[in-house]
Amino acid sequence: MLSKIKHISILVFALVAFNLPAQKVGIGEWDSYFTLTNMYDVVEGPDGKIFWVSELSAMYYDPADQSVTELNKIDGFTQTGFTQLAYNSNTKTVVCAYNDGNIDLLTMDANNKPSFVNMAAIKYSSITGDKKIYSLYSYNDYVYVSCGFGIVVIDLVHHEVKDTYIIGNSSTQIKVNGVAIGADTIYATTDNGIYKAYQYNPFLNYYTAWSKMTSLPAWLVNKTFKAPAYINNRLFIIPDNTAFGTDTMYYRESGVWTKTPLFQGSDYNEVNLAANGNLIFACYNNIGQVSQAITLVDNVFDYAGSGSSPKANTAIFAADNRYYVADQFKGPIQCVNAYAFTSLLPGGTVTSSVRRLAATADQLWVAPGHVEGTIFTNTFNTDFFSVKEGNDWTYIDESTDPILLNSCYDVMDVTIDPLDPTHVMAGAWSFQGLIEIKDKKVIALYDETNSILFSPVSYPGFCGVASVLYDKDGNLWCLNGQANKPLVVKTADNNWKAFYLGNEAAERTYFDLAIDENKYVYVPIPTRGANAGGLAVYNCNNTITDDSDDQSYYYKNIPGSGNLPDADVRCVSVDLDGEVWVGTTKGPCVIYNPANMFNGGNADAQRILIEQDGNTQILLETEQVNCIRVDGANRKWIGTENSGVFLLSEDGQEQIFHFSQENSPLPSNQVSDIEINPKTGEVFFATANGLISYRGTATESVLQFQEVSVFPNPVRSGYTGLIAINGLSRNSDVKITDIAGNIVNVVKSEGGQAVWDGNNIKGQRVKAGIYMFLCAKEDGSDKIAGKVMIIE
Repeated sequence: MLSKIKHISILVFALVAFNLPAQKVGIGEWDSYFTLTNMYDVVEGPDGKIFWVSELSAMYYDPADQSVTELNKIDGFTQTGFTQLAYNSNTKTVVCAYNDGNIDLLTMDANNKPSFVNMAAIKYSSITGDKKIYSLYSYNDYVYVSCGFGIVVIDLVHHEVKDTYIIGNSSTQIKVNGVAIGADTIYATTDNGIYKAYQYNPFLNYYTAWSKMTSLPAWLVNKTFKAPAYINNRLFIIPDNTAFGTDTMYYRESGVWTKTPLFQGSDYNEVNLAANGNLIFACYNNIGQVSQAITLVDNVFDYAGSGSSPKANTAIFAADNRYYVADQFKGPIQCVNAYAFTSLLPGGTVTSSVRRLAATADQLWVAPGHVEGTIFTNTFNTDFFSVKEGNDWTYIDESTDPILLNSCYDVMDVTIDPLDPTHVMAGAWSFQGLIEIKDKKVIALYDETNSILFSPVSYPGFCGVASVLYDKDGNLWCLNGQANKPLVVKTADNNWKAFYLGNEAAERTYFDLAIDENKYVYVPIPTRGANAGGLAVYNCNNTITDDSDDQSYYYKNIPGSGNLPDADVRCVSVDLDGEVWVGTTKGPCVIYNPANMFNGGNADAQRILIEQDGNTQILLETEQVNCIRVDGANRKWIGTENSGVFLLSEDGQEQIFHFSQENSPLPSNQVSDIEINPKTGEVFFATANGLISYRGTATESVLQFQEVSVFPNPVRSGYTGLIAINGLSRNSDVKITDIAGNIVNVVKSEGGQAVWDGNNIKGQRVKAGIYMFLCAKEDGSDKIAGKVMIIE
């Protein structure tokens, strides 16, 4: 069975009750859920392992045990943005290239533990111009790197740049698409013909050592070529024709050029040497294996009768007599032939587009819909839903639910019914504004024909819904774009009602939605052109169907009328104390007494002042805040447009973490949503480059102690991570004692979880043995005990 292997799993023995869901990572560790459906390159590496790269991750398949392992920034790669792979058998090095010229060298030890060496010479060189890496060519102890400015040769033994070749006339830069070496000659394909040089010329770094090949047919001399190959004393070249399906391939043998008669009408991407000595052609609509005599051996034109032809960026035929494909849409593929194939996808979202998330203790739903700007220009994303349950992923799309073919796209938000977690609703910016799902099957679509959703006269039939949220009573609230009454509710007993939020909030687009303990509904309004935004608040006074006693309030960026830091409001969240946190394009603010807006008191929002370097400053004053989420310890996770994620203390006065693309595995500094698994504390980040998570220290608090769980338990020799005590009330006191009752340490819970570093009060690691956790509520009204075994 294939499995996604991430980090070291820890065997847990239940000395006390243990009800946490299966968890792959420890506290303070990261996990990734990137899409691997678009693979860029594939190579056969050490010990027959097959390596692929996509934009955000690498992965390898081990035929020996049929396991799949994903590797990315979490595991030691320096960044994201992979483009190419090569394997050097002399040094057993997998060379991984990036789109900015950076290179990581990957080696594996006998236990399959990866080691990385970064080669950033190209990325940080003083050379100006295009530093993207277009191909890699392994030869002896070197790798030849084809860049937008020329060729760089890297010594894989000494981990240094050996030479740089700028091969254009008069040392001008020219984009090199690939390199091949044969018969004492280096061949370089470019956007302006093919250049060659004597391999042992001591002056290869001087342009006069290079000359353009003019022996080609005249119409090919100045053409753009894809990467070449030198196989069996033949030079293979692929002219890059712009018209789809018109590629041809030529080979040169004994000075004579021959047009390859096979696969006419294909769109060639690459030719490789197969492990059996044949040739492998990777095409957009098939994979071809050809003998040394240029006769057809095999043609994989379809994935096992699925009607889907290969879309191969690269393909190889490995030592285990199987094809391995880097497919543009289906990801990593293993084929025996055209009638037997296996997808080696390790799980994760179906797309790198991740806009909104919904989480419970048992499942995570991903809404990938993407629109552009505050006017919500459609991108017609039809990837629909990725659903995570435990370590397994399910995908909901037109193939599983043909009803979604009915003019539905750009799923913007998703929410899980608190009364029935198998019942899910989603909002779509399309002709069908609401999608109803039961047991992961779409059961209904809602528009103006079967609901009160509004469809504008200027765009008949369109019923865009950007935000959806269930309240604790099972009523579904949603925001209907462009409507005069944009706030719509579908009650738990299936009654519909729409609410007018005032002229400022009418006929707009919306980003977010929140409901507080008073059942006030909060609607952020982004600024659009000359129309200023704000924050609309609606109070049904606990009578949804009776609007005679309803109240509304509109927050502006004016003192006395809301006092927002900016009128462009993007998100809102209610914390565990009932305070309302509002995110704007100029940072967050807090409504400390929301009830005041309807009883005549001061309801203005307040900015948070912090002291930094002896100066008083406004918290995140220049940041656009896209989302705010509250964890079990009432701390605030804030996702921004340009600066990644901030974790703030309960009052916002202390910055606990700042995760960015530069200092963490976060793949992008643009974060559109954050959700938290209440049971495990895993914090999910929806970024511009996909989904990633960090396991935090805070979980959901319990009202009454029932049982505590400890993770890991036992704690084995060599483990230095945190030990979690779960199932507590917020701010519980935890005394850690040895078996004789001597106090070893004291900690306090963050939400429903306390963590212990395994040290005593003096900071010294405790000895092996059994340790007790004596847990008490903050007010002393409830107590419970647990224990853990520590093994040397």
